Amino acid sequence: MENKFKSKINGIGLVGYIITIILIVATICAMVADGIGIVAASSVASENVEVQINSDIAVTSSSNILSKLDKFVGVDGIDDLSEIEEDATVETEDSDISSITLQKDGDAYILNVQQDAVTFTAGKLIAALVVSFIYLASIVVMLYMLKALMKAFRACDTPFSADIIKKMERFAYSLIPYAALSMLSESFWNYFMVNDSFDFDLNITKVFIVVFVFILCMIFKYGAELQRESDETL
Repeated sequence: MENKFKSKINGIGLVGYIITIILIVATICAMVADGIGIVAASSVASENVEVQINSDIAVTSSSNILSKLDKFVGVDGIDDLSEIEEDATVETEDSDISSITLQKDGDAYILNVQQDAVTFTAGKLIAALVVSFIYLASIVVMLYMLKALMKAFRACDTPFSADIIKKMERFAYSLIPYAALSMLSESFWNYFMVNDSFDFDLNITKVFIVVFVFILCMIFKYGAELQRESDETL
């Protein structure tokens, strides 16, 4: 039974070790692409870029699809989507949508959703890319800690060893900068794409994951203590 448990732990370690190596390579490739983006953005740092997005959505329906969408989609400045007339363009007060046009072609209702032109500076883009680069670097560090942990699992006789616990704690601590930089990166991209001012977006899920891993470390420490007492009794 003990050998079977050891074999499962070693197997999990082997699979995790391989997956972690693949993730490290993929993250490093993303860092290279991000670095190229920083260099490209730096070359036009003094320019303003204007982007306008138009989206045509064709839906085949026997009735006005807007009456159904109105139950799920809200647009500022329009009380009832189904009141939009065919071949009419309606201006909105929505921050994401400037106007909506409805056209009918046979049984298909075609929605044309138009956004206001978004102007951004290369400086904001560079800032977002730099933060993303640092965030990706924190992922690489975190993955290296995870790789070391998986390597220890691959060769261990028991998961409640001092080496496993030490590597698990290192992995847990590496999650702190990863989670913080992840939220910071998301906030910068929201600032770049949408917001006029920078707002830090707190992600409770990422905070919970960090806390959970630290709790897991405490559980493994307690398990190691129980195993040590059992070995001394025997």
